[in-house]
Amino acid sequence: MHRRRQTGDARAMRRPSLAALATLLLLTGCAPSPASESGRLVMTHDNRARAAILDAAPGLTGAPLLIVLHGGIGSAAFLRRRAGVTLAARGWAVAWPEALDDWSDGRRDADGLPFSAADDVGFLRALVDRLAAQGVVDRDRVFIAGPSIGGMMTLRMACEAPDLIAGAVVAIAALPEGLDCPGAPGAPALPMLFLHGTADRIAPPEGGRIGG
Repeated sequence: MHRRRQTGDARAMRRPSLAALATLLLLTGCAPSPASESGRLVMTHDNRARAAILDAAPGLTGAPLLIVLHGGIGSAAFLRRRAGVTLAARGWAVAWPEALDDWSDGRRDADGLPFSAADDVGFLRALVDRLAAQGVVDRDRVFIAGPSIGGMMTLRMACEAPDLIAGAVVAIAALPEGLDCPGAPGAPALPMLFLHGTADRIAPPEGGRIGG
């Protein structure tokens, strides 16, 4: 996984460690949801209505952004309820995008066709563009995370949009077999953290067929 080259050390110093980011993600499940400005964003991308939930403190500007992608049998609202919005109280903006049916994560069927034809990479780019244009988020501090199929979509973003994100956290997911991820020669590696259990029988950490 690679991303664009950065200049200077200022950005590195203000980038939170992925370990700290993952810890905050795990802690949100047991923390009360603080007061925050929440809203449902609706936009048109590729001639289709797309939506996301945004959590941000009132008047927030130039904030780091965490994009959280839900799993295959979940939804943005369900994952948000489970996780809470603790990061929003720490000066972050948190976006919870909604897949149309399932994330277009790079997997293909027996005929070689994508499981989903949705332009999810373009949708997530457009979402960041919108929030950056509104001044809510800092385009240079965009992070992405997801469990399960949301983790696979996170990996696709790392492969195909490394210029968009500063780091990623992937939980219980592996690189989809049909996803080509050559990287960008000469570019710095994209910081990533993988969270997986060795006893997982649904998505084996060593790779292989999902579901056993």
